[in-house]
Amino acid sequence: IRGSADAAGVVERMPTDLVVVLVQSGSMAGEKIEHARAAIRQLIATLDAEDRFALVSYSVRAQRTIRLSQVTDSERDSWRSVVDGISTGGGTNLSSGLELGLGIVDGSRLGGRIPRLILISDGLANQGDVSLSGLRTRARRAAMGEYTLTTIGVGSDFDEQLLATLADAGTGNYYYIQRASDLAKIFSDEFETA
Repeated sequence: IRGSADAAGVVERMPTDLVVVLVQSGSMAGEKIEHARAAIRQLIATLDAEDRFALVSYSVRAQRTIRLSQVTDSERDSWRSVVDGISTGGGTNLSSGLELGLGIVDGSRLGGRIPRLILISDGLANQGDVSLSGLRTRARRAAMGEYTLTTIGVGSDFDEQLLATLADAGTGNYYYIQRASDLAKIFSDEFETA
């Protein structure tokens, strides 16, 4: 993430507004949702006190699971409890999850802060707008708004083409979680790049 260098040449990270969009549909049951929860818990642990965090979850429709708010120790504890309580079921309306996540970022922009959107999904969209062109158009909103959309694929049956296409359109990165130990590197990379 962009920052300014101090006299010693150390780059200070600018405050980040991070919005995570998580699928919680039936296709995420079992190990997939466990990996996704672990990813979000790890991400919450990497945030600084200057950062803000929000979580959108979606299946048939999207909901704001955690409102965009400043990082504090008590908020972190609360967020972890919310993440641990996320269940699975229903269809996968990826377009509604993206719409809500993009809307939160677009509606909360403040100067001096770096907005980022991270989609954690298996990419198996089956409700709402499931077209590649429609989802790509939504992802481009991030690039047009001068922030990034990064995608993280979970599960062995995830749609790699879709998630890579969305990350490319949103000028972000694309990752695949194979094991929990991958998470530290992924989030370190995300916070070092813009």
